[in-house]
Amino acid sequence: VHNMIGHSVRQAIAEGLTLGVKAGVDPEPLWECVRRGALGRMSFLHEGLVRTMFRGEFEPASFALNLAHKDISLATELAREYDVPMPMSTLAQQISLQAMNRGWGDADSSSTVRLQEEQSGVEVRAPHVDAERAARFITTHPDAE
Repeated sequence: VHNMIGHSVRQAIAEGLTLGVKAGVDPEPLWECVRRGALGRMSFLHEGLVRTMFRGEFEPASFALNLAHKDISLATELAREYDVPMPMSTLAQQISLQAMNRGWGDADSSSTVRLQEEQSGVEVRAPHVDAERAARFITTHPDAE
């Protein structure tokens, strides 16, 4: 399971980087942007997942699903313009649209997990995990010495 998650994230990163470069962005600043942002810090893994999925609480939103869907849609539209295949991103767009059609647009973007849970017949809950302790695992900023 660990490797599947890691390889899926790598595929999404590959899609984003190839799209950015094909659209004219220099690879190094693009990479810097990704690694310094929420993805690079893995804040969802260490904080967001504990706060939302593990507790089954998706409101208030830290980043609303409707905003995530907008961002994914803009990226997949750009990918079509530049003829860049984006299978993971296209799937994420479809899933986020399904969740929005459920009325979850203002909920946290992680609320899409509810669709996966429904389809799988299981809930991923671990309310005993200490969110503050989990957040301390986040490493320092890439430029910190």
